[in-house]
Amino acid sequence: VRTAAMVGGEGVRERLAEFVPLAETRVIDELLRAWQRSEDPESYACQVLADVAFGDRSLEVRGWHRVRCLVHLHRLTSVVCYGDFSLLEPLAHMPALRRLELVQNELLRNLSPLAASTTLHTLHLRSGCGFLRDLSPLAGTTVEELGLHLVTADLRTLRPGRLRRLVINDPRLRDGLDPLPADLDLRELVLDNPPRSRNLRGVERWPRLERVALRGTPRPEDVSRLAGLPALRRLDLDHVPPGDRAAVGDLLAAVPPHVEVHVGGTALPTLRS
Repeated sequence: VRTAAMVGGEGVRERLAEFVPLAETRVIDELLRAWQRSEDPESYACQVLADVAFGDRSLEVRGWHRVRCLVHLHRLTSVVCYGDFSLLEPLAHMPALRRLELVQNELLRNLSPLAASTTLHTLHLRSGCGFLRDLSPLAGTTVEELGLHLVTADLRTLRPGRLRRLVINDPRLRDGLDPLPADLDLRELVLDNPPRSRNLRGVERWPRLERVALRGTPRPEDVSRLAGLPALRRLDLDHVPPGDRAAVGDLLAAVPPHVEVHVGGTALPTLRS
């Protein structure tokens, strides 16, 4: 595949397309490598990549000239787009897209076009989106998981919609969760703030929470708040310092017995044994 792409010439795309049914990782890597070098990325996407079986692979794309071609990749389910562009229509019309991640995009202003997607389940916004203010259009989408990672949009504009899982790292949550609307119908909350810039005051406003994930060890007052959640079934803790093992043991005693506590993905009772 690499040799054919480097040699080029008439009929090379038809030749490359013959390898698509193999659906092997190394083959896909080479087909994508050739796409990066293509002088006509849209034609290449149509003729070579349209029927590639990407599986669970997440495709990383840089530049609007390639982002706009993604609509032709009929079997792509997950994409990470780096850099600035404002139009989301090509992404919204991808026929199989389930997961979208936008990274360091300083031109994005409007999420409304995503309402055209009938397959999008997960949306993560990372490190940027400085011009994005309004998150309310997401209520009209099929998005069930939303990630907000150091994004300055107004959290008060979030609306319930289908949103069930929120992953967030935001310094505005240092003193509590009040900046988040109380009417969100959350089942999972992943709060990725460092322990010193995190406070779970207000978590009781989402009584249907079944899982909470935190970085580090929660403070005693936050444990009490979690213990009061009637539907909570699992608590996940990551990046727990070795010196906090004693605090983790106390945590197990304070949390109701029906709540599974996991540290670094391992059930706490296993660690204690």
